[in-house]
Amino acid sequence: MLALEYLDSLKGKQHIGLFYQDREFARLIEFRFIKNGLVNGEQCVYVSSEDSGGIILSMLQYGIPIKYFNNKTIKVIQIHNKGGKAGRILEKSKSEAQRIASELSSPFRIVSSIIPNINTFNGISTELTMEHDMHENFEDFGGSLVCSYDVSTIEHTQRSKWIKQLISEHHTTIFTPKFGESNVISLK
Repeated sequence: MLALEYLDSLKGKQHIGLFYQDREFARLIEFRFIKNGLVNGEQCVYVSSEDSGGIILSMLQYGIPIKYFNNKTIKVIQIHNKGGKAGRILEKSKSEAQRIASELSSPFRIVSSIIPNINTFNGISTELTMEHDMHENFEDFGGSLVCSYDVSTIEHTQRSKWIKQLISEHHTTIFTPKFGESNVISLK
């Protein structure tokens, strides 16, 4: 199944891992996930380390109507790298994730990379802890979540191991090696 077809047929809550090499195609997948949620009356949040203004402009160019920004049905949140030891990164990340989720009413959709510095051992280790906790408690989560990963930025010395672990912490995985190419693997 292709990624866009999968997103268009999505029913119920899902924890989706998006692994990409082409940022622009990944963004189309993320925006389609968000736009479908908005059409379904769901609140949506896009969390990224990228400039929030640039993301909003890209969403508008993609065709997400401005009314959703005006009525605050969609929020774009910029986060920053979290340095330090794994315990401190985890503490900051959990606090940020709880704050974001506390402002939402079910059903909702989130696109997120809550820890942008997964190129470090502490960053990816913390990301795996966050993913494990999220997946283990997903029944209590009030919506769907796409976790995006640029494969080239995952810590390189154990990249294959990290990717396998990340895949195991999602219901479904979308792989996008090149623009327009995608595979969806359901792990349920």
